[in-house]
Amino acid sequence: MIFSILTATYNRAHTLPELYASLKAQQFDASKFEWLIMDDGSKDNTEALVKSWKNEGAINIRFFKQKNGGHHRALNGIIPKARGRFSIILDSDDTITPNALGRYLEVWESIPEAKRDGFAGVSAQCMTHKGNWIGKPFPSDIFDSNNLEIKYVYKLSGDRKGFIRTEIQKAHLYPEFEGEKFISDSVVWHKIGQAYKTRYINEALCATEYLEDGQIYSIQKLLCRNAKGSSKFYQDILNARTPFSLKIRLGIHAYYVRYSLHAGYSWSKIIREGSSRPVYLLLGSLVGGFLYLRDEIKDVKEYRKNAPKAEPAPTNPQLVNDSF
Repeated sequence: MIFSILTATYNRAHTLPELYASLKAQQFDASKFEWLIMDDGSKDNTEALVKSWKNEGAINIRFFKQKNGGHHRALNGIIPKARGRFSIILDSDDTITPNALGRYLEVWESIPEAKRDGFAGVSAQCMTHKGNWIGKPFPSDIFDSNNLEIKYVYKLSGDRKGFIRTEIQKAHLYPEFEGEKFISDSVVWHKIGQAYKTRYINEALCATEYLEDGQIYSIQKLLCRNAKGSSKFYQDILNARTPFSLKIRLGIHAYYVRYSLHAGYSWSKIIREGSSRPVYLLLGSLVGGFLYLRDEIKDVKEYRKNAPKAEPAPTNPQLVNDSF
């Protein structure tokens, strides 16, 4: 088995058929890839739909179900079950081009065999379902780097999809925090990027939904509501050897402090588990503390704006006790 395609889904019976169709259309031996689906407690007809596809027998499908726990928990449930050499995480509203699997493998094999141990996998550009590229191209058509450099050094926005060697993917499951159902996918990619390179290519092999800038505020609220995971995201890269600019380095420290405060962590814990660079942590604490207070003020204003208006007082106050 060469590829394991991993999909976590929740109430997406209306989008899964397009992903299924794109997997059936692969110009790649169907016996050499599998599709693992984890249903994260869906209430629609996802299970019946997948069962009908399994009965078709066009591709190898394995279906699992769990109670609702969030996208990352759903992936943690199927990553250990992957049988392929390489794992590809595709969302339930993604599709891939007919040549995607073959092209991924071709690019991997272009890496000299003696150097492959230093690479986690291959990644390509994404496009919208209308065919428009998402984000900026890489500096060259074949570009060896890692997720941290791509985001923070080269400042390349957008979304990318590719595969990770399965043994590396299994060694980097998503952190889970009680009471939280979200953590950024990049918490895993950043960790992997500190140890391995990825070969990036300037080809769009996946179509996906992409969040517009107007949704950034709602993302920030999501990060605040899942603050332990958000704190972990930044904690993991505080001491990364990536050549961050001073601005980026301070920003990472500030966001670590911001979300640690939202998580209810004490200052002693924030300092003890934080950066090995005390000056950065001090400056980050000032900015992060300000951002935390600003978040709290916004929450209070939003609550007051959306709070139901008080009921008018009864004309006859004595009526209040009529039910006693």
